[in-house]
Amino acid sequence: GYGGLQPIINIPTEQTPDKDGKSVDPKAHILIYKDEYFRPSQLNSLEVNFSHYAAYGKLNLRNAPEGVESYILDINGNKYIINSSRTTDVWFACEPAEVVENMSVIVNAAAGAYTKKIVDNGSRELKFDKGAVSKFTVNMEGIAAEEGDAGTPLTFPANTYMWDTI
Repeated sequence: GYGGLQPIINIPTEQTPDKDGKSVDPKAHILIYKDEYFRPSQLNSLEVNFSHYAAYGKLNLRNAPEGVESYILDINGNKYIINSSRTTDVWFACEPAEVVENMSVIVNAAAGAYTKKIVDNGSRELKFDKGAVSKFTVNMEGIAAEEGDAGTPLTFPANTYMWDTI
């Protein structure tokens, strides 16, 4: 245990996921020890359990701008810089969020920044559960460089949004 104290754990605000699109930044893959009570007789065969501290996301872009350089994700006020030029399988770690009240995705590309504000459209709930992967697609169609979107709803087709447990 932690002697009654809670550790201070910070998910990195700047992340560089695997260049092949297979995993999050290793610094953002945070595991914590699950506090359990052990009897002295169990110490010869001690089994230690860990759980994930962070929630994980896997972002795909549809109609991506040319020359993607990086991303800025704002999820309920928590901002993350994702250093990736990929437009599919862009992994990131974030604070768990049962409800995503507001989220924006800024795509930094050769021609400038493209901002997509994501709002709840009522069809499927977006959330980030601890230890789970939220896969979703953001359609950048019609978004101009240097201009923000007013809040066009993001849709979650069945084949682009699902939960997987790591």
